[in-house]
Amino acid sequence: MSTVTAETATLADYLKADLQRIANGANDQLKMLKRAGMTDPARQAAEARVIEEARGRAVRRVESTIRYLHTVRSGAQPPPPPPARPRGSGR
Repeated sequence: MSTVTAETATLADYLKADLQRIANGANDQLKMLKRAGMTDPARQAAEARVIEEARGRAVRRVESTIRYLHTVRSGAQPPPPPPARPRGSGR
């Protein structure tokens, strides 16, 4: 996204918002785990799973944006954008 256009700026905004939702959702899950009264090893394992899942979602989201940009730049017809998610949806 080195060349800023109206489209890439919009994509960057969408990507930033999606990544923020992913991070916020993971942080909420981590807070719940902290209050769950689990043993340290069990809590640490659960925290690691939450972090890995969030990281995976973030990677897939970035890869999706990159694929979209490559499709647009190649001149091919890009797929229609996904429907907007309601505000507050964690996934």
